[in-house]
Amino acid sequence: MSNLLDINRVHFFEPPQFEGWFDNQNVVVTHRIGEDSFLSTTIANPFKLEKQEFVLEDLPDYKKSKSNGVGIYHFGHSNLMPDPTLKRIVYPVFIDVFNYIGLWDLEAKKQLAKIEDHFGYTDGDPLWSPDGSDFLMKIVTPFHKGSDIVYDWYRITRDGEIEQVTRFEDFLESSDMALAYRSWDGHYLAFKLTYQLSGVKETKYIVLDLGEANVAGFCIDSIQSKYGGWLIWSPDNHYLAIANTDEYNKGTLEVVDIEKKEVYQVAKNLDLLGWISKP
Repeated sequence: MSNLLDINRVHFFEPPQFEGWFDNQNVVVTHRIGEDSFLSTTIANPFKLEKQEFVLEDLPDYKKSKSNGVGIYHFGHSNLMPDPTLKRIVYPVFIDVFNYIGLWDLEAKKQLAKIEDHFGYTDGDPLWSPDGSDFLMKIVTPFHKGSDIVYDWYRITRDGEIEQVTRFEDFLESSDMALAYRSWDGHYLAFKLTYQLSGVKETKYIVLDLGEANVAGFCIDSIQSKYGGWLIWSPDNHYLAIANTDEYNKGTLEVVDIEKKEVYQVAKNLDLLGWISKP
């Protein structure tokens, strides 16, 4: 049995880190090649022993600060993220005194879009569609009139068109998002939303139908804990498993029927690992 990391071990300053699956064939591996370098991102196919590496320092106007001193990545699991075709790159941009999320065309070697990241630190990942036609990004909205931070979802196409998907800025006093996962077909987005409205803090799980013109959705009650929990889409995209738990795994394990918008409690105080598919 071959060691997956052996195909990436060239001259690493530190051992590679496995960050998860990129698609059905490839995994995401990050590693540092120098003491002061950012962690680069490698898309590796362990079955064909192929890999392609992407380095933040190779891109123009890249953000040189280390995520305001928080964590080791600019994004949730990397410092940049290519699209499924490996022809586009999403990465943090810094120009003058402003932070942006930029989209770079690797073939044409030009920037296709950039959207201002007002908070300057994004702890989420760019969520690409399976065909690479667009990606989703959570961004601190620039138009919120209150003093607290409000996140909204934005969709950027591979050609650089920008669309604001949600409008939490219009009615929430503050908001934060966690556990954001796009369904395998790219049609749905599920995430945990912690927000404040009329001075009251709440937490909900949200499912958005990205195929609807106005991005319809529904919410699922959550235990009032900002931390903990887990979300996993079923392989056929019809169901969403939710570990509706706190950081101590106290709570319920639930399954959501996306089409019927119904929630079924499966068990209590259990962790969630994944789905099993019949061959």
